[in-house]
Amino acid sequence: MRRVFSKPPYRRKSTMNKLFFAAVLVSASYGAAAAPKTALPPAVQQEINSDQEVCRDMGGRFSYGKAVSTADLNHDGHLDYVYDASLAKCANAPDLGGSGGWQVTVFAGQPDGKVKKAFAHGAGGTRIIGGKLYLAMGGDACGPKARGRSRAENQSCLLPLVWQAGKQEFDFAPVSQKRPLPKNWGR
Repeated sequence: MRRVFSKPPYRRKSTMNKLFFAAVLVSASYGAAAAPKTALPPAVQQEINSDQEVCRDMGGRFSYGKAVSTADLNHDGHLDYVYDASLAKCANAPDLGGSGGWQVTVFAGQPDGKVKKAFAHGAGGTRIIGGKLYLAMGGDACGPKARGRSRAENQSCLLPLVWQAGKQEFDFAPVSQKRPLPKNWGR
């Protein structure tokens, strides 16, 4: 004997899936809207605002999406902030970088929750690897030229920063700690 359904079974299941998916979307959007965004520390926001002003002065539209990262880079229990301007965008205007790359600014977290500028230098981008901040560097920062090699072959590297506790700032690690710049490096 053959069963007759008012709607084929696949359609009922599809309708249930759609209702479930819609409920999930509604609850997810409600949760996302209810969660407040964490404000950046004023010193970090000031650095971003400075680039935003430069971009707007050039007629561009600024966004910084993934240009700010956080980690406890000096291992003091306070969150440090890295603003990598190579990841900021200035749409419809010249790039924010120059011949020395893009500005990378590191802010050391303080016990009172504020931050202090602890490093600023041009670079070709950044990566946090194993709890250390590496900057894409070129030229003499990567060591002396080797005879018979072009600058492009020899003078690009990832160079880590180290915490100078006495000065309360970051500085470049010795060249002996450099890593080769990956061939697929992109900012």
